[in-house]
Amino acid sequence: MASAEPSSSSPGPITPLPSILLLLLHIIFSFLPPIIIIIIITHSTSISTPSPSRSLSRERDFHVLTGQLVPQQVKGIVGESFTFPVEIPNLQPDTKLYWRYGSEGPHELLARIQNWKIDVIVDRFEGRLQLDNNSLRISELKIEDSSFYQVEEFTGNGFIKRFQLSVYNPVPIPHVQKLSGSEVQSNEMICILLCSVQNSTALTVSWIRDGESLHTPQLVLRVNTAEYNVNYTCVASNPVSNQTVTVTPSQNCMEEGFCRSDSAAQQVKGILRESFTFPVKIPNLHPAIEVHWSYGPEGPDKTIASIQNRMITVFDERFKGRLQLDSNSSSLRISELKTKDSGFYQVEEFKKNGFKKRFSLTVYNPVPIPHVQKLSGSEVQSNETICILLCSVQNSTALTVSWIRDGESLHTPQLVLRVNTAEYNVNYTCVASNPVSNQTVTVTPSQNCTETEKHKDSHTDGTYFINIIFD
Repeated sequence: MASAEPSSSSPGPITPLPSILLLLLHIIFSFLPPIIIIIIITHSTSISTPSPSRSLSRERDFHVLTGQLVPQQVKGIVGESFTFPVEIPNLQPDTKLYWRYGSEGPHELLARIQNWKIDVIVDRFEGRLQLDNNSLRISELKIEDSSFYQVEEFTGNGFIKRFQLSVYNPVPIPHVQKLSGSEVQSNEMICILLCSVQNSTALTVSWIRDGESLHTPQLVLRVNTAEYNVNYTCVASNPVSNQTVTVTPSQNCMEEGFCRSDSAAQQVKGILRESFTFPVKIPNLHPAIEVHWSYGPEGPDKTIASIQNRMITVFDERFKGRLQLDSNSSSLRISELKTKDSGFYQVEEFKKNGFKKRFSLTVYNPVPIPHVQKLSGSEVQSNETICILLCSVQNSTALTVSWIRDGESLHTPQLVLRVNTAEYNVNYTCVASNPVSNQTVTVTPSQNCTETEKHKDSHTDGTYFINIIFD
């Protein structure tokens, strides 16, 4: 008798056993000797008893699962090959094997195998399916190959096994960068390093400090100045691979545009591309008295201009056309400020009063509007996955970033916000500020944190099994 091939469609709903069949079973059990129960009752939408050929066809439709068929979790790597870990007992060359697959359950026929030959049904797998020791191998794996797979054998042992394959990209080498901004803890500036990995899913990032793992997985590392020469290793991993990179914070955390501390210097601030006038008034200054201005990034060791009779002479080419005499205070004004104008300035008057005053000027960029993005990766707290939002600002120094939750300021300034699912619809405002300006942006985490699940929960088809075999 020719065997019927399984259907690629899903079975109908479960129908309870008809009462007439239960009565028949009672009569059989009353008159026959002891038996082994083995009847297969498949899904049926009709009360009538199916014909033998139709019953055989349905019996062989093994995508109807036996009770609760739990898929075996397996993993593959993009671009590589994967062989399903299955060994079918007592397999003969002429035995037919059927492989099914589907994103929500293995309902679609993928391939048939018999006599060491494979017949590929689905076009996108053409040329990528091979036999491997009686199992199925998929070559050149793709992310979209992530799915449920099932192998079925009907004629011999009635073997069936299900898998859930998840395909991952191999983890690229992570990149460590200093985030533009800073946090303050106990009046100490904290350097913030971000370990990021591009285009990778299901990623976990953690840090190792001088060979010792830090307690919790985290994308962001906060380092104070005492730890600038400590070695930190960022470990990026997913279920199939991992990569590491080691950095010393001193390589990343030093910022340009800032002067060394000088208790004798008055701290002053300027804004990039704007003008700045030094807040000084020399006592008893007469037009004939000569005043000198000097400058240096580490100390005011080079004369850049002299002022006499309300005329200014510029000696340093980098300040040409940008130094003027302030008409109100007779002080020095710098126009079109640049970041590299940060440094020490000193004004001196020698002949009469011997006046001298020193300044430490820091030039800042005006704060741009901050940008909020979800970081690639996740952290786990109390078995709950935490969405991580980064508030970043490009090309800005001495930046402080903080968050406001529904109008209430969070306790500590921080660039990174960790949000659990219960807070996805709360309004958060990121405030980016430096000593000369500030900007804000408001987001709702649900706009950033919601991700499509790669797989839905596995579904199993319910089936009654009452098999009867008479000896």
